[in-house]
Amino acid sequence: MSEVRFDVNQYVKVRLTKRGLEILKQQHDELYASIPSKIKRVWSPPVVDAEGYSEFQLHHLMNIFGEQMHCENAHLPFDTEIKFTIPVLQTCVQVSFAPVSQERLDSIKDALAKSLGGGFVANVDSVMGGAKITNHEIDLEK
Repeated sequence: MSEVRFDVNQYVKVRLTKRGLEILKQQHDELYASIPSKIKRVWSPPVVDAEGYSEFQLHHLMNIFGEQMHCENAHLPFDTEIKFTIPVLQTCVQVSFAPVSQERLDSIKDALAKSLGGGFVANVDSVMGGAKITNHEIDLEK
C-alpha cells in the first residue's frame, strides 16, 4: 500500500445525497437568519459536475458534515466514495549509464514506466556514449 500526503486545504469531490443538500440549505438559512441585515442571500445548491460530484475543501467538508458521518446514520450526506484531487508532481532527474544501444535505452524507459505505475513520461537520449533520462513526471491522478 502506498501513502499520499494530502493537505486538508486541498479539494475533494463527493456526490451529495438529498440529506446532504438539506443540511447545506439548513446551515445557510441559520447563518442568514442570525445576520441582522436587510440583504439576504438566496440559497443555491453547489455546482455539480457531469459525474454528479461537488467540490469542497476537505476541512470544509469535515466541518459541514462531520457529525453526520457515523455508522448508525442511514441517511449519509454524501456517498461514501470521495475523489481526492491530487496535485501532479514534477521532477527532473538525470541518470548516466555506460554506453548502451537504442534498444537498451528503450528497455530502461519501459522499466521505469512500469515501476512507477505507468504515470511516467521521459526523454531517454544517448549522450556522449551513455544515456540521459530527463524530464520525468508522475501524474498521481492516473
